[in-house]
Amino acid sequence: MPTQRGKHSSTWIEILGVLMGLLLLKFLFDFLTPARLILREKPNETACMEHIRQLVMAAQSYSQDHHGSYPDIHWAGELCAYPGMKKEMFHCPLDKSAKTHISYGYSGLLIRADSNGVMEKDIVYPSQVGVICDACPSRCFPNGGLVGGGGLQPESTMAVTPEPRHGGGPIVGFADGHVECCQHGYNPKDLYNDVTRAFDMAGILGYVNNPTGGISDFPSCVTNHESVTVGGDPCTRAVLLAAAGVWQAKAKAPMVMDGFHGQYDMTKLGANYLRGIGDGKQPAGHAVPIARDLVVVIIAKYNKLQFAPPHRLDDNSVSVWDVATVQKAFTIGYQKDNLHAYTYDKDSGTRRFFTTHLGTNGQPLQFGSKTITVKDDYEMVKKVSDDPYGIGYCSSAIANPERVQSIGLRMPDGRIYLFPHQHLQPHKFISANLPDWPLTRTLYAECGGNAWRSDGTGIANVMLSPGAPGTKALQAGPLFRASFWVP
Repeated sequence: MPTQRGKHSSTWIEILGVLMGLLLLKFLFDFLTPARLILREKPNETACMEHIRQLVMAAQSYSQDHHGSYPDIHWAGELCAYPGMKKEMFHCPLDKSAKTHISYGYSGLLIRADSNGVMEKDIVYPSQVGVICDACPSRCFPNGGLVGGGGLQPESTMAVTPEPRHGGGPIVGFADGHVECCQHGYNPKDLYNDVTRAFDMAGILGYVNNPTGGISDFPSCVTNHESVTVGGDPCTRAVLLAAAGVWQAKAKAPMVMDGFHGQYDMTKLGANYLRGIGDGKQPAGHAVPIARDLVVVIIAKYNKLQFAPPHRLDDNSVSVWDVATVQKAFTIGYQKDNLHAYTYDKDSGTRRFFTTHLGTNGQPLQFGSKTITVKDDYEMVKKVSDDPYGIGYCSSAIANPERVQSIGLRMPDGRIYLFPHQHLQPHKFISANLPDWPLTRTLYAECGGNAWRSDGTGIANVMLSPGAPGTKALQAGPLFRASFWVP
């Protein structure tokens, strides 16, 4: 006959066995639930991908039938008119809104300032340019929304945002016809985000030739129709071309583009002009702060640099160089099969800014005699990305993360500054409102003649001055969502 103590031991063992069984059941439930959800969601994801694929194909057909022009702000009605297209194709199975609503958005980067679609030839890299994606809020057919807005018409207020309905991110249809279910949700300050590149950064990276794409509407303005020359430092080109393009559409005023040869090239200024300033210094007279920009040191994404062993963070994803090593690299300039340094010509404000801030003892940084000279940021990125031994510097807005790495900097006092890299959350490296980066500059537009008017009707007053309606529209667009910061 068991003792009293034995009875209690048996009871506790039974209780522990029941608890272990319950914990095992909970573990199996938690483990199998995602798999069940994936199996249940897969048909919806497949159906949505097919809808978006058909919509992109219809947009391509529209282009072929309209002399190379993509759909305009009335894109949903235009695409629905094609054979085989049905209203059901505009609705995602996981969208809880009415089935008559449109679950998808059309890229505002594909809408010009005159509200028409861009020409197919203006889509430079179709595999990188988003056309259609899951978006919210849903709109009643045929009032399809635009991702980020755009078009400079009242309809452009129907802006929508990419929506991660399927797992981690939205489904995106690209201009070359392929469709992806992106793994990450939309994050406009994460330069490695696929959705951000496809719908925000595609313009500034040169994937789409449409400076005014994605800029919202504002009231019409008055001008005296005098011609204005726009140019200056290449790093200001994206913002000034967008401002000039909107100004042409709203004020019906002529613009002359001088090619952006650098802020110190004074050969092509007209009587009325906007000149972009990239050296970070505010010029005398009428000058408007147009954006804050970060200058980064870049190396090829797949490089063979052996000049100095880079520091590595714990996740091994970021190269961090001592500032002294960066200075030495540009001072040497060239070592065969080891180091090829690139810089801008002497008219560049970016060059003046970089040499001033990386100099020592109050003296500007001196480049080696064999340092290679390039004309602008786009050529800098191309040259460095194609050179396994290349090192250069450029505006962070143009530092395409698909082609180059923006290296971290270890300052003389030991502080390490990191720029956006894969696997790092945005708040860990740069604040969205106040960039904490040692090479931060303000870009200015110097206003000459009637580009600035005392009655407030000049292009600088309307499109670039703080608080002006055109300025607000410009800063709400993709240039400032993904690339620049408000000054």
